[in-house]
Amino acid sequence: MPYIPNVVGNNTLDAATLTAIGGDVGVGVEVVTDNVQTLYTYGNAVLAETSLTNRWLAALVNKIVRSRLVDNMYKDRLSPAFKGVLDIGDGVEEVLCAPAGVKRQGPGGSAEPGNPFAANMPDVYVKWHVTNANMVYSVRVSRKRLRAAFNSFGALDAFVQYLVDSLYNGYEWDCQILTKFKLAQKCLAAIGAGTNVPVADPVTGDGVEFLAEARTYAELFKWMSDKYNEAGVPVPMRGEKLYITMTAEAGAHVDVKDLAAAFNLTYAEFIGRRMPIDSFTFTAAEKARIEEITGLGAGNFPFDATDEANLETVIGLMYDIDLLQIYDQHEPELWTNPNGAEAEENFWLHCDRIVSLSPFANCVVFTAEEEDEEVIVTP
Repeated sequence: MPYIPNVVGNNTLDAATLTAIGGDVGVGVEVVTDNVQTLYTYGNAVLAETSLTNRWLAALVNKIVRSRLVDNMYKDRLSPAFKGVLDIGDGVEEVLCAPAGVKRQGPGGSAEPGNPFAANMPDVYVKWHVTNANMVYSVRVSRKRLRAAFNSFGALDAFVQYLVDSLYNGYEWDCQILTKFKLAQKCLAAIGAGTNVPVADPVTGDGVEFLAEARTYAELFKWMSDKYNEAGVPVPMRGEKLYITMTAEAGAHVDVKDLAAAFNLTYAEFIGRRMPIDSFTFTAAEKARIEEITGLGAGNFPFDATDEANLETVIGLMYDIDLLQIYDQHEPELWTNPNGAEAEENFWLHCDRIVSLSPFANCVVFTAEEEDEEVIVTP
C-alpha cells in the first residue's frame, strides 16, 4: 500500500502551471514546453528578488494546499434488504411451519378423534443462512510524509479521516455488489427453470404488458400458494413486504404512478417499496471484487457469456423482501496498528456478512420477450 495516494491526471509542474503561478505574482515570463531557455529565464526572474521569491513560493504552496477533497461517501443502494446485526453466532436459522394437513372426521374418515395420543407431526422446513462473506479493508497512513503536503494539522487530520472513510466506502460498495450478485443468481435460476415471465420490453414498448403482469402477481402473492417460491411450500405474503427491483433503464420507461397502482398503493407508499438497481450485469470492477470476496480467483467470475446475455434480458423482479436474507455478523470493526519505526499507522476494517436467499419467499422474474423478426416480402 503506497504512503501517498496515487494522483490521477496532471501530476507534474508543467509549463502552463508555472506560467500561471508566475502570472499571479508578477513574474511576467512565459515558460514554453521543450524550451529550456524559457525555464532558465523564468527561474532567474523568480530568484532575482527575495520578496518575489517568497510570493512565488506562497502561490505554489497554495496551489497544493487548496485542493478539494472529492465528496465520495457512498451508501449501499440495496440496503432496504438488510436485516440487522447478529453480534454473536455464525448464522441464521430460518424456520417455516407449513399449514397443517386436514382429515375428514366421521364415519369412514381418516381422523382419529378417539385417540388423543395419535402422532401428527408438524410439517416444518428449515434453511440455514451462514456467514459467507469475510471482508477486510486496509489503508496505510504516514503522518510524517503527509505533513509536508499540508499547512495545518486540521487539514492533515481531515485528509487522514478521508482515507479512513475510503474503507467504509469499499464496504458499502461490496455489500451492494453482493446483494446484486444474489439477485442475479435468482434471475438465472428462474430463467434456467423456465419460471420467468416474458413480457414486452418497456424500454422499446409502452410498458402496458409489464404493468398488467405486475398487477397480476402483486395480487396473486397475497393468496396462500406453493407456486411462487423455491421450496414449493404454501405461503401467503403481506402487502407491506412486496418489493420490486427494476433496472434503471426499465424504470425510466415505466410510469411510476401506474406501477404504484399495480401494487394497489398510493404513490408515496410505493416509493418506499422500490429498490432500484443499475442493471443485472456486472462491470469489470464488480467482477473483480466478487472474485476476491468469494475466493474464486481472478478471471473466474461464475457467470459465462450465456448467463450475461440472459441477465441483459431481465427487466426486474417482484418479490417478498424476506427473499433476501442479509445480516452483518457484527458491526464493522475498525482496528489500528501503529508502526513507530516508520511513523506510520495502519487502519484495518473487518466485516463479516451473511448474503443469502430464502427458499420460502415468493418471487417472480420478468424478462423481455423475444421480438418477432420483421419479414419483408417483395412481390
